[in-house]
Amino acid sequence: MSSRSVLLALVFLLAAAPPPTAPAAELRVSDGEVVVEDGVAYVEVDVSWRLSWRNDTNWDAAWLTVKAPVGREGVPLKLAPTGHRVVDTRTPDQSGPTFSVSDDSVGTFVYRDAQADGRGPNDWTLRLRLVLPEGATPADLPEPLLVHGVEMVYVPEGPFSVGDPQRPENAPANAFYEQTADTTAFPPYRITDSGAIRMCDGPGSLCYPRLDNPYDSLRVGDFQGPIPVSYPNGYDAFYLMKYEVTQGQYAEFLNVLKGNQTAERTPPRARKYHWNRGAISLAGDEYVAARPDRACNYLSWADAAAYADWAGLRPMTELEYEKAARGPAAPVPNEFTWGSATIAHGDTIFAADTTIARSEGGDTFVRGNANYTPAGVNWNGGYNATFTGGDEGVGPLRVDIFETRAHRTGGASMPDASLREASGAGYYGAHGLSGSLFDRVVTVGDPTGRRFRGTHGDGDLSYPASASNEDWPPMNGDGLGLRGGTRSDGPPGLRSATREWGDYGAHYRAPGMGVRAARTAP
Repeated sequence: MSSRSVLLALVFLLAAAPPPTAPAAELRVSDGEVVVEDGVAYVEVDVSWRLSWRNDTNWDAAWLTVKAPVGREGVPLKLAPTGHRVVDTRTPDQSGPTFSVSDDSVGTFVYRDAQADGRGPNDWTLRLRLVLPEGATPADLPEPLLVHGVEMVYVPEGPFSVGDPQRPENAPANAFYEQTADTTAFPPYRITDSGAIRMCDGPGSLCYPRLDNPYDSLRVGDFQGPIPVSYPNGYDAFYLMKYEVTQGQYAEFLNVLKGNQTAERTPPRARKYHWNRGAISLAGDEYVAARPDRACNYLSWADAAAYADWAGLRPMTELEYEKAARGPAAPVPNEFTWGSATIAHGDTIFAADTTIARSEGGDTFVRGNANYTPAGVNWNGGYNATFTGGDEGVGPLRVDIFETRAHRTGGASMPDASLREASGAGYYGAHGLSGSLFDRVVTVGDPTGRRFRGTHGDGDLSYPASASNEDWPPMNGDGLGLRGGTRSDGPPGLRSATREWGDYGAHYRAPGMGVRAARTAP
């Protein structure tokens, strides 16, 4: 069926409108209203989020994609390279945003157009110019359109280091290092350009320790190379999701799939889903997230890849992971992704008035800077760092909960390094890179991973609701690794350089499996 026929079919069949867009860590994106001016089609949408910034290092952004809902399937609509504008700015003393449309026209980044001190809210009404399918007219567009939003952080081009400055016996498990002529030295490896990288091939190459147990070695890498120039090694600029995909975002994704597609991608079918703070359920014929800002767990690799493709994003690599965590700074021994070796645990969810919370929302907080399992907690089929207050139980938290606490307790007056540590943020502002849920990454330790070229999702899934990018790791997990640890890990698993599972194809659904996606900067 042609794109025009698909759109016309929707009009005549009176397909249901999409559900209201779910919040994602305070990002609010309204349904899109079709506006036609001089025969040109636009989608008008309200976009707002809090604690936004633009400084001399980087900025945060909203990544917006547009779909025409057809029954329960979303037909992606392209955006024009120019012609977008601001209709209204509701934040005092703030000018309109910059629009940075992707090269493939799948979506646009929207971010502050000028530097400012500190952080604050963005609140705009935007008008995005559409490129209609061949043969379609503005009159063919249904209303409302679905505009999906994801908060991202910009990671600028530049050199950075991977690994840890300690010897392997003291460093985080299987951390990267540079091979040197001195076989007793294991310095961090510096990535200084986007070229190919030699692997475990003598002085000047990137490597990681060989383990005595052959089985353990299988999960860190094959010690082969090189890493080709086509593999995104982190030097070039890219955007990374500020938070892990939330349950609200994933419910919105489920609600625009066809029935048989939804059956393939629904994590609540997993055993013990609701025992581990999964909060997505079916209400009538719509999926609803009772805790929309909570990190979305129980996602298989097929689920994660499908969401990334549908949202116009891509997987991140393990080298990009370390850059997002550490930035250009020299590695610190045993550091976490907020740049220090200090970590704080909290097991109680408090209300804004510091009493134990009876529910969970945007005003609740936890005293700590990461979701993990502290020393001394017994293992019983999984670590059990159970929360008191809120919804209690074991599992993921609201993705911005530590950020919220840090800013509430004097963030504006904190030094930047202290604020970063208090909120558990990476160098460029991504949260939850240590703890919470594993970050699935494309490994350098496997030939399938090294074939990754960083292609982006096109917003359209193949049958049955699957990502179709040939260079992405396949659905059996070959080419994947895990970084950052989960809420079930103790501190050693959360360190920036830890590669305990650097080459481990975790394709299955589990309580600690979510998704965080990236996109090469336009």
